[in-house]
Amino acid sequence: MAQTKQVDVYTFDELTPEVQASLVTREREERGSSEVFTNTLRKTFQNVLSKSGYSSVTEMQFAIGYNQGNGVAFYAKKLHVNDLVALRNRLMKRGGLRPLNERFLAKVVVSIAPVGGLQELAKDMQVHCDVENIQNLPEAQTELLQAFCDAVQIDVVNMSAELQKIGEDMVASQVDEHIKEELGIHDKWYFADGTEFHEDYLHRAVAGITFRGTL
Repeated sequence: MAQTKQVDVYTFDELTPEVQASLVTREREERGSSEVFTNTLRKTFQNVLSKSGYSSVTEMQFAIGYNQGNGVAFYAKKLHVNDLVALRNRLMKRGGLRPLNERFLAKVVVSIAPVGGLQELAKDMQVHCDVENIQNLPEAQTELLQAFCDAVQIDVVNMSAELQKIGEDMVASQVDEHIKEELGIHDKWYFADGTEFHEDYLHRAVAGITFRGTL
């Protein structure tokens, strides 16, 4: 003979604050990985990079809204001289960087390559600097070039952190309130741990027990 078992289910508003927050976070991460939103993030990051002296970036990796592996990495085979001038000007404003003239910058080759094998994307960028068609570079210019290269290396890490913050803010601001509204609609029910209740749980015979939710 089938038995009847009462199953307690709750609306979103009746769940504990901790379970509500967990549901919102899980839904946010799922939406943050959607193709449409990923493309929006990519375009936003590209715009920020272009305005910061990295318009020559050809590849980008990012993971936003996840518990592990968060970060943004960007790569370029060769930064255009216009990028180098923009970088020089921006980094000089921060202080501590001596000027490089544009004729010299036109011969400088700066690339950003992946280190490889690193889970933290912000650390997966290695800046390489060289000079085209110049042998026996004077020591003074060698020092200037190295200082510039070191400054760009620091800057790409800072840019990665800035882009990650922008991405996280976009994820949070875009969906949190909408998620709460959607999770709280009246025809959705949940178990106490936040697992969504489905109607197929009702009147389902399992090991001789008929589950009947009391809605």
